[in-house]
Amino acid sequence: MRKGVKEAKAIERVLHKYMRLEEMPFTYGDGIKLTQREIHVIDTIGTNPDINMTQLAEMHGITKGAVSQMIYRLLDKGYVEKTPAPEDDREVRILLTQSGQVAYRAHKEYHAKRSGDFMDFLGSMNAAEFAALQQVLASFEAMVDDALEEASN
Repeated sequence: MRKGVKEAKAIERVLHKYMRLEEMPFTYGDGIKLTQREIHVIDTIGTNPDINMTQLAEMHGITKGAVSQMIYRLLDKGYVEKTPAPEDDREVRILLTQSGQVAYRAHKEYHAKRSGDFMDFLGSMNAAEFAALQQVLASFEAMVDDALEEASN
């Protein structure tokens, strides 16, 4: 068997599990259920106040259309609001509402409890191990980007 095949299959298995997880609703803060995708958009907005749609799309690796759909769902649920940018009223900035702030903080608390072991593991890696991990992730992302590009043509 070719070197790395077993590891590539393990990455694929974890990704499939994560994609299932992305669609599952969780409760954050105020009792309204949000999918992982929704809460991660809320997290990005909370971490980057006054972010615009283009920046949000780039940070999540998705299209502006997909971000727009997500923002409309979050608007309907009362987690975000749109406001014109002060320097250019054609640009729209996305802000968290009070409910969005509650969900953002609850999500941070969730990760502090649930991701501790994983973050501890990453923190325990020496510089060479961490550099190797970064190289693996960059190579994998490039492969996925190539596949997405090919599929869209």
